[in-house]
Amino acid sequence: MTDGARSIPILLVLDANTLEVLTTWGPRPLAAQAMMLEAKEKARDLAPEAKKAYWEQVKTDIHKWYATDKTKHTQTEIVETLQKVITKSEVQ
Repeated sequence: MTDGARSIPILLVLDANTLEVLTTWGPRPLAAQAMMLEAKEKARDLAPEAKKAYWEQVKTDIHKWYATDKTKHTQTEIVETLQKVITKSEVQ
């Protein structure tokens, strides 16, 4: 669950000794997450009969974004997330 909604799993980075959560990533790349948050905001103002068609369009737009992106944002963000944890542990 992410923010109380069923969601794509997120990445948790745990300390090997304590199992403390050091950082997280997800549920989707920041650009895709921004698209979803914007869509949720717009959907609030729609009449119930318009929401289904709207969400079908949002799903299509998100799928197109993922197809065009080819996981580049996902890979970059996960690498950056892991680099921050590594850098932080080297400083300590």
